[in-house]
Amino acid sequence: MKLLWSTIFFFTLTQASLATVVLNDKDLSSLDLKEVRTVSPQLSPDRIELSDHPNRGTSIQSFISKNGQLQKVIDLPFSANVNCIGGAITLNAELKSDGHFQIKSRKNYFVNAQITCGKINKLIFESTSDAGQAVGIWNIASLALQKFQQINRDSFWKKSITINWPGSGDYYSFNTVNITRGDYWDVVGHELGHAIYDQANIGSFGGGSHKIDECYSQALALSEGWASFFSAWISIDLNDADAKFEFMVPRRAPLRIETIPSDVCQGEKNEWRVTGFFWDLIDLHQDDEEMNESFQLLWDKTLNKNAKTTNEVASNLISLGLPQALINEAWELNFLIAR
Repeated sequence: MKLLWSTIFFFTLTQASLATVVLNDKDLSSLDLKEVRTVSPQLSPDRIELSDHPNRGTSIQSFISKNGQLQKVIDLPFSANVNCIGGAITLNAELKSDGHFQIKSRKNYFVNAQITCGKINKLIFESTSDAGQAVGIWNIASLALQKFQQINRDSFWKKSITINWPGSGDYYSFNTVNITRGDYWDVVGHELGHAIYDQANIGSFGGGSHKIDECYSQALALSEGWASFFSAWISIDLNDADAKFEFMVPRRAPLRIETIPSDVCQGEKNEWRVTGFFWDLIDLHQDDEEMNESFQLLWDKTLNKNAKTTNEVASNLISLGLPQALINEAWELNFLIAR
């Protein structure tokens, strides 16, 4: 199966929610791929704000600016010592985490910043700029890694994932994530989710065209729905009463996962409902369901299980000790049919 996956491409979410299996160059050429624009591998903050350091030291903080709000970024991997005295120094941060992921096009990306010594240097990246998009991808991938490390569950991550940006589409091919817009945080998390799902052997992949509100194969719904669930786990507060995605499938945006619209196809052959089911197993907001297991427990019970359907996942969870009544409650709430 791994040999097959090396030639399979999964196109998802930003346009018509098309998931296509491509087995050769002829199939690939038939797809509506976008022209890839060129971005310099050397990136810089859109602006730097300085303030006094309480201990007269030098520090760096990075933020993404979106709609006038600042979002803290996981520390960029600057290579030089910032404990400078007087003047300024130029630092470089390569957007990669050794053994886990690298962000690149033809070359790996670097963030260059002139740091003023003896100050707090606040690096500001506009979310839609080239630098902001690259740093946005860095932040999502780093958050995912950090969350796995916090629960001591990162040992499965044995292969470095290549994140290709800007890509000709939003899709996953074996060990490579392709991204068109780095500021589309939910789509970035979804495509990264495919790579995690693959490495962790959570379940089968499904191919073929689909729309997020229709039904298709159980395998396709599982793989796509789990990837969106993973994106939610990275970026959405578990207490959020209105958990939703911002950029996925513009014709249905915002894509709510706590309240799935009634016109969405019922049953486990729909990915939106699969996402809602998994989310209800771990979220802390109770909406007619009482399940609030940890992601860590869910991960432990699905790792290397290679499930073919969401129902198989549910059966495995019950056989491994999770309460059947609560699993079935979350199932019926999301799929609108009895399990």
